[in-house]
Amino acid sequence: MPKVGRAGFSASLTPAELEALKSTPGFNEDGMTDVPLRWRGECESGTQFNSSMCNKELIGVRFSNKGVVAHNPNVAISMTSPRDTVGHGTHTSTTATGNYVKDASYFGCAMGTARGMALGARVAIRKWPNGGPQMKTLPNGTPWVLTVASGTMDRDFGATLSLGNKDTVDGVALFPGNFSSSQFPIVFMDACDEMSVLKKLGQKIVVCQDPGGEGSLSDQFDNIQAAGNIAIVDYIKSNSDPKASIDFKITSLGTKPSPVVAISSSRGPSRSCPSVLKPAIMASGDLVLAAWPPNVHPWLAPMCPALLKATYPDWSLAAIRSALMSTSNTIDNTGSPIRDMGANLRPARPLAMGAGHINPN
Repeated sequence: MPKVGRAGFSASLTPAELEALKSTPGFNEDGMTDVPLRWRGECESGTQFNSSMCNKELIGVRFSNKGVVAHNPNVAISMTSPRDTVGHGTHTSTTATGNYVKDASYFGCAMGTARGMALGARVAIRKWPNGGPQMKTLPNGTPWVLTVASGTMDRDFGATLSLGNKDTVDGVALFPGNFSSSQFPIVFMDACDEMSVLKKLGQKIVVCQDPGGEGSLSDQFDNIQAAGNIAIVDYIKSNSDPKASIDFKITSLGTKPSPVVAISSSRGPSRSCPSVLKPAIMASGDLVLAAWPPNVHPWLAPMCPALLKATYPDWSLAAIRSALMSTSNTIDNTGSPIRDMGANLRPARPLAMGAGHINPN
């Protein structure tokens, strides 16, 4: 992994530790040729990062925060640098170009061999904010650039909550350890952001009314399992001694409905070019495992144009864009129109999913 890729997990690495990160398989530069002389990009220095940290794989990094500061002079900037402090840049870059990593998983979830879409490609990264599900949160309005929305896939990391009244509720979980199958008291709290309060509860299952962050697992639970949430609250209210047990399933396939537009996906139109459809298409970009400082994380999205370019090297970028958009799907695996997690699972609009979900076949 190039040094910039791991920046988020430590600001005090020694030079030797930074050098050791080069051997991380996901971004190993072994076998790569020298950077082409025609390359005119740059590795921009900043806090905790200097241009010497780039290599044959990571050939360019820049960062942008002037617009954010101009809009809100009092905003707290995590780091005035291209160094990754939240993990998003590390994650997307390894999804795009990461090398083969055998036996990759998230604590046993989604076990397999990880690889990027464009093996051997070089990476140039620009540090930039993203967000959803509000309209006009998509910053890239360039008409000739393929902008991809993030959607879910039919793989889930789930668990089943079994209530004392024999009702069950399926949810999303990434708990990595062992957990007792016994029943525990279940309690309801308005929020779960006070660790000192949670510690006093002891061995209890806590149901939280907490909105979570954009794209978080709680977002998915709240939106997809709304009926189950109501059942849990009703059970707690109607019993003097409510109890439940949790069965963690690790990895499950065939999740329905799928795909769904992820709540974290930026929505169009672009403010800079609102007359052009943005995003253009949607691809699986939610719960995709890739590098994350310092381990792996389930997040964003594959870069399929690289596969088309490898298969049809003479195709222009416009031809690739046209092929991806004109063959996309607008129907999910239940036979219904693709839905939008950010719109209470109503049918997705073009400004959320573009022409539809990419069809890799």
